[in-house]
Amino acid sequence: MKKLLSIILLFSLCSSAVWAQTRTISGTVYDATDNSPLIGASVSVKGTTKGTLTDIDGKYTLSVGANEHEIVFSYMGMHTKTERIGNRTTIDVKMEPDAKVLDDVVVTALGIKREQKSLTVAQQSVDTKTLEEVRDANIVSSLAGKVSGVQVTPPQTATGSARIVIRGNSSFLGNNQPLWVVDGIPIDNSAGDADNKNASGGGLDMGNGAADLNPSDIESMQVLKGPNAAALYGSRAANGVILVTTKKGKEGKTKVSFNSNNQWTYVSQWPDFQNVFGVGHMYQMMVENENRNFFQYFNPNDPENLGKANPALSNPNAFTNNPDDPRIGLPLMTEMMKVAQGSRSNGSPMIGQKYVGLDGKIHEYSPNPYNVKDFYQTAHSSTNNVSIEGGNANNSFHVSYTNTQANDIVQNMNLVKKNSINARFFSTLYQKKENLCSNGGHCSRFFFALNLFRCGRAAGHGPDCRHE
Repeated sequence: MKKLLSIILLFSLCSSAVWAQTRTISGTVYDATDNSPLIGASVSVKGTTKGTLTDIDGKYTLSVGANEHEIVFSYMGMHTKTERIGNRTTIDVKMEPDAKVLDDVVVTALGIKREQKSLTVAQQSVDTKTLEEVRDANIVSSLAGKVSGVQVTPPQTATGSARIVIRGNSSFLGNNQPLWVVDGIPIDNSAGDADNKNASGGGLDMGNGAADLNPSDIESMQVLKGPNAAALYGSRAANGVILVTTKKGKEGKTKVSFNSNNQWTYVSQWPDFQNVFGVGHMYQMMVENENRNFFQYFNPNDPENLGKANPALSNPNAFTNNPDDPRIGLPLMTEMMKVAQGSRSNGSPMIGQKYVGLDGKIHEYSPNPYNVKDFYQTAHSSTNNVSIEGGNANNSFHVSYTNTQANDIVQNMNLVKKNSINARFFSTLYQKKENLCSNGGHCSRFFFALNLFRCGRAAGHGPDCRHE
């Protein structure tokens, strides 16, 4: 009997301990504007993965532990709210609308800020954070798949020009690319190759003007589609406008940022090459010896050769005066290439036979299966950026420096060493009275922005600097 009572008492204590460790919180989530229940509001325990959603009546039920003291309520378009549990078992919440979420403000033509819902033209914003996550050597390539109606053709080389078209081509012969406007200043986004008469680099494709933009310096980017959206920029904007606003210094402590990006490019697929037969009928490479197919010995002391020109002097790669020359009797390069040998139109088989090359030296006629692959290399592109910003209520600054170094899969082609500097300074020169300024009075403000783009050197060419 005593054992039975002990067991019952033990189970009672365990049940009491479990009940004390967890408890159930319930309640209803309302919209503060009209007191209507919010369906699908998220209710979670702060710092954990425990959570639930409100039902059709806005009600919820959630189990919390003894060491969990706060519940977080969130809903799209509403301010997130945190409630302390305390000794309560019922918690009802009224959530306030978030005006910032409901009324998005975008930058339109000429830097005018307007609410997005008030626009009557096609305009789309680009999330600038995605441009920094996976960087591309050319910011134009980074826009692929991020804006509807925009078609991007990536560059053929790591440092080449990328092409962007909004809503398809509008001209057969003219320019179809949109106008780029950075901080209210149009920039030249022409392709930097030989097809552009204004391009620099002596025929090398060193990228278009937009490639000089650093994603870390961009605060916002808007795409104005079509002539209606970009009418304020004139005929040059007939194909649309890409509006870029760079960052400016913010009030507070001085902030220094650094980021680095490295990319490697290589040829991943190769065609199948045959390595059995040599080159074809090419013996005309040595026209003067097309009828002499083997390396020969010429004896100038032979009576039959008296009065004849010494061919060993005029063509030492096919004749010799040395009777002990090991090349005597070996076929010339022209013979190895002839169709007549074995009646093979692709040249003779490459089985390691010796021959005299065009340089007059003995070689083995053997295949080189890596001759094409060895011609190419792994291209490397490196971009490093450092920026510093800061200021106070009257003065602010933002300065960034970007260094870009890149090469191509073909050695010594499209070598780029580029340095870009972006600087923006804001300063309030004077103000009459602070209370007048805050109440609509006139305050003069001084703005100075400096953008220095592209200053580098291409392989085999002089300095290439472009000021935008």
